[in-house]
Amino acid sequence: MNDQPANPTEPTVPTAPTPPTPPVAPIPPAAPSLPEPPAPPPPPSAPTPPEPPTRHAEGAVSFPAGDVIPDEAPSDGAPERWRRHAHGGGGGQHVMLRPWPAESREVEHGSIRVVGEDRDDVAAHTPPDAKHPGRIEQHTEGTTTVVVIEGDAVISVPAHVQVSTEGKLPADLEIEGVHGPISVDAVGASLSLRETGPTVARLVGAHLAARVIHGSLSVERVGAHASLRDIHGPVRMERVGGHAKVRDIHGSFVAETIAGHAKVQGVHGDLTIERVGGHLKAAEVHGAIQASAGGNARLSLAGGQSCDVSAGGSLKCELAEGASHDIDIAAAGMVRVHAPNAEVETRGGSRTWSGKVGGGGAPVRLNAGGTAKLSVMGDLETDSSAANRMQRVRERRNRHERRRERH
Repeated sequence: MNDQPANPTEPTVPTAPTPPTPPVAPIPPAAPSLPEPPAPPPPPSAPTPPEPPTRHAEGAVSFPAGDVIPDEAPSDGAPERWRRHAHGGGGGQHVMLRPWPAESREVEHGSIRVVGEDRDDVAAHTPPDAKHPGRIEQHTEGTTTVVVIEGDAVISVPAHVQVSTEGKLPADLEIEGVHGPISVDAVGASLSLRETGPTVARLVGAHLAARVIHGSLSVERVGAHASLRDIHGPVRMERVGGHAKVRDIHGSFVAETIAGHAKVQGVHGDLTIERVGGHLKAAEVHGAIQASAGGNARLSLAGGQSCDVSAGGSLKCELAEGASHDIDIAAAGMVRVHAPNAEVETRGGSRTWSGKVGGGGAPVRLNAGGTAKLSVMGDLETDSSAANRMQRVRERRNRHERRRERH
């Protein structure tokens, strides 16, 4: 009998031991971070090119106005445009007018009109009804807008801009409503100024007309006539080739030569005219008068100012009522004095007269190539002797007509 089991169990193979897990190496501490190098500065940006001109349908060209330095604080929230105009600077903007180069000029005459408006840019165009159509070019140089003109042009500018010309413009130039300073180099034709700021003009080829100038007016040469009215500042003119008509000058008036007649009314300062080729008429002058006329002279003194006038023809002087003067008159013809309070000091004959009016005061010296007449205000035209003379003239004329009828 067999004692072993029929299915003996196979011997179990022993499992190999698991190798130990190797220790994990410790993570070394992070190295201290170094400061990042500063970022390189950005490359310098290219300068911003000026804004290109804007062309309008009607042919006008608008350029942006110059830089404006804003005020430190707005007044009651007023808009920038109002503040700019109120402070009278136009941001320092300047408009320069230049003639078209002569070598390429096709139009030799024109009419240029510059108008100040409530705007920020400069716009120029040839008017549709232009008699002398030409060309217009504009460009900017900093805060200066340069306008090169041939023929007729209308230029709209900010009201307080500075306007000047360079070279001789072969055109009539009219400037209106520009309250900034005006500087005119040379105009081949006439110059018209209205509602402008202080103005300096070197050469005006034809007529000069200035009305309502807010500041001084200085003109070197005027080829033809000059008409000035309502100038709020002193006036100085070197030479006027024709007649001069001056009224309401709120300052002194000085002229070296007026070739034609001179009519002056309302000068709130001294009046000085070295030479008038024709007649001189001056009234309502509140300052000292010094003048010389080749023709007749007629004066009306507004106060007790001094007066020294000579005339190649007759001379009439009217003193203010109640004024006091020391009088010295010399004339080639007869001397007549009509003053109720006149005191004769010396009389060298009918052609000279020296004395005092109102007890004496500011000197009045008159020298006439013809007759000379002195009177107190109201007597120059209405004194009894003048009325009697006119009556005698009428009587002689009537007698002459009756004799002709008899024959």
